[in-house]
Amino acid sequence: MANTRSIVEYLDIKGSDRPIISLPFHYSYGLSVLNTHLLVGATILLTEASVSQGRFWEFFRSGEGNSIAGVPFAYEMLKRLGFENMQLDNLRYMTQAGGKLADSLIEYILALAEDRGFKFYMMYGQTEATARIAYLPFELAREKIGSVGIPIPKGKWWLQDSQKNRIEHPFVKGEIVYEGPNVMMGYAETIEDLSRGDDLGGVLETGDLAYFDTDGFCFITGRIKRFVKVFGNRYSLDEIEHALNQAGVECRVGGFDNQILIAVKMFENTDLVHDQLTGVFNLHHSTFEIFTVNAFPVASNGKIQYAELFGKYIKAS
Repeated sequence: MANTRSIVEYLDIKGSDRPIISLPFHYSYGLSVLNTHLLVGATILLTEASVSQGRFWEFFRSGEGNSIAGVPFAYEMLKRLGFENMQLDNLRYMTQAGGKLADSLIEYILALAEDRGFKFYMMYGQTEATARIAYLPFELAREKIGSVGIPIPKGKWWLQDSQKNRIEHPFVKGEIVYEGPNVMMGYAETIEDLSRGDDLGGVLETGDLAYFDTDGFCFITGRIKRFVKVFGNRYSLDEIEHALNQAGVECRVGGFDNQILIAVKMFENTDLVHDQLTGVFNLHHSTFEIFTVNAFPVASNGKIQYAELFGKYIKAS
């Protein structure tokens, strides 16, 4: 309830809103979209269709929908479908969570938002904090492009180093620690664990690495667990993936120590990938493997399935 009220406040969700929801409700983002609109008595357009299907948009128009929530994969699909050519006169705002968007895609949506008069909110969340815990105010979206913004109302956060000391200076990377009334009590693995009470005390170590700029806006750089060592040097798989996508290559990056794996879509420029890895990241060609796929495996919540994509390579190791 705390999280739901905070989101209603910063998104200014109204009883007159009519969101279309295709995100599954077992996914915390989808459940959050449902709860926030139920709280204010909004009308919810339910569909099993995806944004890539014509009947999704027919239903959105006929139901006078005015907001859309999506994960990065959904926004990638919107651009491929030619979202700029769609007539969506009632659209009031769009939200995005569930992973990082490429800056070029953010700029594409922002340009449409500014031209068409709707708002676009990029957000960041943790299931353990009941979904969304940060947002980027629309009026600052272009100035702070690539940032996940600031904490939701009644929440706060800070960065800590590997020794759990608070990081006080801007542009220094550390783990995001979030505090708020929307943090879970803890994990229960047996029925006896339920008697422990509140293990976390409202404080969640997210496992995400980031830095704050001089205005306190957060820029995520990767996951603590998404690091590999290549001949003694640590590499962030998320940073490599982001850099390649920024260079114009649609790809996903995985791997293990001494071997980085890059999955690219068919017909992408693998020479560019090779040049980026050797030139920008100073990787020897023997330490990475590039392979092509027709499509990236996607879960029902719209997130890329990295384990499935790279599983056979990692098992072979």
